Amino acid sequence: MNNTTHMYYYNDALQCLLVKRAMTFDRDPNIKFGSIRNVDRFWVYTLDVFLKFLEKGDFRPNDPGAIYTYPNETTFYNKIYGNMVERNIYHGNVLLGPPRLRQIRVKDGLCIRNPVFTKNAPTCYAPYSWSGESHASHRGYRWVSMAEDGVTPINGILDWYFGAGFIQDLTYNYTKNVEIITNLRDSEWISRNTRIVIIEFNLYHIMTDLLEIVKLRFEQPSFGGLFPSATFTALRRHSIFATSDWVLQAVGYCYYLMVTLFTVREIAIIFRIGFKKYIRSYFNFTDFTCYLSANELIGFTVVLLIFLMAYAECGLALFGVNDVKFCSLSNALISIMSLAGRKFAYQEITDKNKVKTGIYYISFVLIVYVLLVLHVCLGILVAAYDEVSATLQTKKTKVTTVIRMFFISLYDLLYWLIFRKRRVRKKVDIDAEGEWEVDHHLIPQMVSSLTAKRTHSISDPAFLTQDMYLPLRMKRVSTRLHVLEEVLIPVLKRFLRYYNHLRKAQGLNVILFEQLDVDI
Repeated sequence: MNNTTHMYYYNDALQCLLVKRAMTFDRDPNIKFGSIRNVDRFWVYTLDVFLKFLEKGDFRPNDPGAIYTYPNETTFYNKIYGNMVERNIYHGNVLLGPPRLRQIRVKDGLCIRNPVFTKNAPTCYAPYSWSGESHASHRGYRWVSMAEDGVTPINGILDWYFGAGFIQDLTYNYTKNVEIITNLRDSEWISRNTRIVIIEFNLYHIMTDLLEIVKLRFEQPSFGGLFPSATFTALRRHSIFATSDWVLQAVGYCYYLMVTLFTVREIAIIFRIGFKKYIRSYFNFTDFTCYLSANELIGFTVVLLIFLMAYAECGLALFGVNDVKFCSLSNALISIMSLAGRKFAYQEITDKNKVKTGIYYISFVLIVYVLLVLHVCLGILVAAYDEVSATLQTKKTKVTTVIRMFFISLYDLLYWLIFRKRRVRKKVDIDAEGEWEVDHHLIPQMVSSLTAKRTHSISDPAFLTQDMYLPLRMKRVSTRLHVLEEVLIPVLKRFLRYYNHLRKAQGLNVILFEQLDVDI
């Protein structure tokens, strides 16, 4: 299996152990991570599931012979500093630092209270806000900022949380961890001011060289209850150039080599013809269709975003109370974006109200898909494509020829690196019919070079004698006069028809075109 497959199964295994595992609470043996809705269940989960997860490992003091179960793999532990016996989880997982709990709290009395309920509820607890976050010490724990602890903001289900909060570090010893968690529970470390509690730890799997970041979040809104969520992030320890997968290494080297070759080539052309001429060259716009339709597509994007925002607001008003996908404006906008990407979830909210749900979805499909996407967007692209086709009259792109030329250039580079000389190749006429026939807009460097040469010849014309110049000049004048006659004679005939119509109305004779003194 490749590293990506290992990452998927690594995350799935940890989810089965921490999220999908059942626990017993109030004689109910089927309580899982998603069913933790109060603080009491949180403490039961921490003691019975999380701490026991940290306890299970291959190398424990009560089983010293387990270290010889995998004699060929235990050598990986020699390069890791610390006590491997207590830091090991299951097989090959090493804790990178002790796990920890941290919580973010709000200040008291920030919300507006109704005077009717002041007697029964003297203190109110506001929802979380960055300005209302509590920085005062709590149960002997001091507040820590994000910069001091080196953490990032937390994106929870209900809100974004800024600040590291109040931190309690655990240890590698199971007995000490049970004592710490029990003391936190008995001292009511989690109170009504708490808005989120995070259990986080980092793992390193030695056999696959994968790093794992685990965050278990428990959010407590101002109206009570807990909303659990979890994130499992697997990362590669090595980059693509240090991995053992030779296919991935080859792809990475080819990509960077291709970027380097084309970048050096473009820089050489800029130095040869100048930056102004290079940037003004029309053929450097590789996608003519998008270039010509850029203004129209920008306007179309604005109109589409207006419609999406309107439907997000409508979904928030219609389904926000009953559907989590429309409970906030950001969630509603994400749901509308997924709906625009053809991820229809009609059946999930049909039971709420079939009439308004049907009208909402059908109108969205008709307005956004049929009217905007199919009619307006495709019309803009087709019109721009027709304009480009009529202007450039391009030939079909020969992708195989372009790929072959790339590998030939790559071979020439390797030949130069090995033999320290350039490989001499026969020049090919790209205008000739045959295998190497390539449209000019595929090679903007050649077109820019030819344009520079033509401009140079016009600015510095070759010296011509009078005997050579006058015949050429008369020939050009004769050609221009012939073109002028072809344009003016139809116009003159049309005016003559109008004039004869007026003469007939006055009873006069008609003048024929042949009677005019015009040399056709």
